[in-house]
Amino acid sequence: MSELNNIILNSLIAIIIGIAIFTMGQISLKFILEPIHEQKKTVGEIADSLIYYANVYTNLYKYPGKYSQEIIDEASNKFRQQAASLEIKTNQIPFYKKLFSLNILISKKEIELASTCLICLSNEIKIYGEKCGDWADKVKTLLNICHTEED
Repeated sequence: MSELNNIILNSLIAIIIGIAIFTMGQISLKFILEPIHEQKKTVGEIADSLIYYANVYTNLYKYPGKYSQEIIDEASNKFRQQAASLEIKTNQIPFYKKLFSLNILISKKEIELASTCLICLSNEIKIYGEKCGDWADKVKTLLNICHTEED
């Protein structure tokens, strides 16, 4: 084999290996890292909503009639939508058990409980319930959302 053939062959091998590495990186990015990022983004949006609507859900029982039905419905719908989104984003993550064992993710059980608590919060808001704050605190705990100065 001539020197030129060796150079061409080595170049082709390097290109093929480079393409394979790039492809594997893109696959892991698209199918593993992006879904994890989307789940974490959803948890962040839930944290934002819990802060944004805290004045509403903590005062409904004490001060009925203080907030319009529109804002109550908005908060209720937001929490219910986020409960569904959290479940959907979690179910899109492949190899969940393995990634959880690496301490990268919140357990599926905690995700399911947090989703249930968000739905309960959504329902409780609609009936001006006194347990709204309790449901919100459970969601914060389950999703590791800092909510006190001690955290």
